Amino acid sequence: MTLSPIGSVWQVWFLVMFGMFYLIPISREDGMKLWNGMADGIIWGFFAVQIFAYGFRPYDEVRYKGAFSNCNMNALFYLVTYIMVLYRCAEK
Repeated sequence: MTLSPIGSVWQVWFLVMFGMFYLIPISREDGMKLWNGMADGIIWGFFAVQIFAYGFRPYDEVRYKGAFSNCNMNALFYLVTYIMVLYRCAEK
């Protein structure tokens, strides 16, 4: 996949970025802070996208499609946001 005819090497960069989490020593407390920070960022990002969509309310395509390439990506973002809200609520 990395050596595809298109010449795309983004998979290598993903491996480097996310693979580094397995190589660095991280305590359980720091890991929980990382998860909480990611969850909070996703929830705040949801509100930012909703404010963006509300600004373009007269234009139905932008409102329903959101800031993504299609409605499936928008629904996936809603699902991830919902999971993060459940995670934050279950933690307390």
